[in-house]
Amino acid sequence: MEIQNPLLSIPGIDRMDIGSLLFVGSYKYYCLMVKNLQEGICPFCQIDHKINEILYENDSWRAWVNPVLGKKNTALHLVIPCKRHITHVRQLRRDEGADLVDVFNWADIEFELPGGGVTMRFGDPLFNAGTIRHLHCNIQVPDGNGKLEVTLAKDKDKILWHWKVVAIYEKMRLGTPFESLSPEEQELVKDRLG
Repeated sequence: MEIQNPLLSIPGIDRMDIGSLLFVGSYKYYCLMVKNLQEGICPFCQIDHKINEILYENDSWRAWVNPVLGKKNTALHLVIPCKRHITHVRQLRRDEGADLVDVFNWADIEFELPGGGVTMRFGDPLFNAGTIRHLHCNIQVPDGNGKLEVTLAKDKDKILWHWKVVAIYEKMRLGTPFESLSPEEQELVKDRLG
């Protein structure tokens, strides 16, 4: 997949990390992600315990409830990052796989899971639509009120739309006030500033 925006470069951030910025939900989160990437901070390695309360951990994994239940029709969303900073499933060790099964068993007992899904994104964000390039699982349980889907890829038009949004975010991060954006630019980001 060759969907890149050669016009967008951000000092200290490589192409794959810029790819992970494509799928952030808001300008505020974009700015935090850029800051973290430029400073070499991984939110799954340097955990903010005020936001993420670890409910379970073993030798290889930690688990907490996603503090931002952003997905409509979700009853539960657990985030389960590997303790080691790895980005691809090929980097997993056998013992980490066994420890992950232990996390699944804990979650099933702790939350009496009626059903749901497990997702693990890896590698290039253009092929997984992820925002954090640290290998982690998500356990999601629907609330029964409607459709709940997990996105692993966006179509080319949606990715190109996201490039436009990120370019506007970057313009704002570098000092252009929202009010100084063109009407078209304002329209693209007006509901994504929080």
